[in-house]
Amino acid sequence: MQISHLGLDGIDPVEYANSGQPTKGNPQFKTKLRDVTYCFCNSRNMEHFHNNPEQYLPQLDGCCAFHYAVYGKRVRVTAQYSNVVGGRIYLYATPLYRFLGRFVPGLLARAQSKFRQIRSR
Repeated sequence: MQISHLGLDGIDPVEYANSGQPTKGNPQFKTKLRDVTYCFCNSRNMEHFHNNPEQYLPQLDGCCAFHYAVYGKRVRVTAQYSNVVGGRIYLYATPLYRFLGRFVPGLLARAQSKFRQIRSR
């Protein structure tokens, strides 16, 4: 089976959220959610994902947290520049934005607020 859109560039979201280490998943353990295929290191991680996908999905619908916080805009990005903060995965457009997302107080809270405003429109 060909994977059309690979979530988190193939990184296991459960392993990443729990350990903070981006670990490639095994295509043998995969699931599709909202037209995105996610791969996992093992069946246990895949089961954890099925039980609570919102906990492990990239926050802000996989858009750049910095762009949400500062510009109030949705910018789709890959998992190349990402952080795990509080067990949640956040994606960024650049390494600088990733750094700021981790160390600027309130940036992620502002991104979440802007995200909710944009989604409610």
